[in-house]
Amino acid sequence: MIKSNKNTSNSLKISRCLLLFYEAIRSENTRANYEKALSRFFEFAKVNYDQNLTFESLASIPQDKGQILLEDYLFHLKKNGKSYDITKTAFQAISLFFSMNDRMFNWVKIKKMRPEKKAKVQDMPHSKETISLMLDNIVSLEIKAVLMVLASSGCRVGMVEYFRICDMKSMPNGCRHIIVYAEDKEEYSTFITQEAFEHVQKWLDRRRNRGEILTERSLVFTKSSLHYSIYFSRLCRKLNISQKLTKYRKNIASCHGLRKRFNTLLKTRNDVNPHLAERLLGHSTSISLDNAYLRPTIEMLFDTYQKIIPELTIDESYQLQMEITQKDEQIKTLQNDKDQRIKELEQKLEIISHHLLNLDLKQ
Repeated sequence: MIKSNKNTSNSLKISRCLLLFYEAIRSENTRANYEKALSRFFEFAKVNYDQNLTFESLASIPQDKGQILLEDYLFHLKKNGKSYDITKTAFQAISLFFSMNDRMFNWVKIKKMRPEKKAKVQDMPHSKETISLMLDNIVSLEIKAVLMVLASSGCRVGMVEYFRICDMKSMPNGCRHIIVYAEDKEEYSTFITQEAFEHVQKWLDRRRNRGEILTERSLVFTKSSLHYSIYFSRLCRKLNISQKLTKYRKNIASCHGLRKRFNTLLKTRNDVNPHLAERLLGHSTSISLDNAYLRPTIEMLFDTYQKIIPELTIDESYQLQMEITQKDEQIKTLQNDKDQRIKELEQKLEIISHHLLNLDLKQ
């Protein structure tokens, strides 16, 4: 396994060829996957090319020998039944390593020989019941908060590594507007429910009570996205929520199934503008000019989000509280309408009385 410092820019131990490789990777999750893929290729190369191989010597391998090694590794993966997706990820990591070290190979040739891409497995989104079951079996306040943020916002799990306290703003009904990937080119806006925010607040209060000094720019969550992904995967397996469909796919993806649920709730409604739904998911829009010209306000996005809050709410007590609040607002609106009508009638009566008085004076 590659031994490296997480903060590669400050590392003195890591070799330059690996430093260049790591500097090209932004996501911690991608880094972990690429690191494993490159390590497996390195072990294969040591057995089949040079048992004294180092990453430095691999980075300077001759063109002809490197091409043969790459092709042999692809044949090895195919022989062992590795899927299209596995081989694709493997060679994305290997290609990045060589490209960052100025080594060029015939990647088109490699791509043409990859395994055939099979039809996608039709996995399902999480349901309110599966999320409730997960929540009931989590002890950690932090992981409960992560689950509820992902479930109520539809965000990818990678957002936790960028999410700061200042990225949450108050909205009506106890909801919060959250900025995802703040200060990054992928930045977008979505929301979390009152229920989710209260879980976040409990976690932040726990940290403050332990003596931690939190500022507006403090990260809300303390661990990597990979940590939460592994935790949720193990939890779903333990609770028998996820069953294998294939060797590498499950009927419900532990993290992405939350995003799929959010997407499904939005896009199965007839009263939701699909372009606004895409914005809430942080997707690139299907109409290219919308990226430059469509500028929905936060209020417009929140109006769309509010339509699925009842389905996003997991605890029935929050749902009941929301219904009571909505009824109180309806009663208040009706009362205001009634008061306004009475006021208008009183004004009309005053005008009529004034006219009658004028008539009496004239007579």
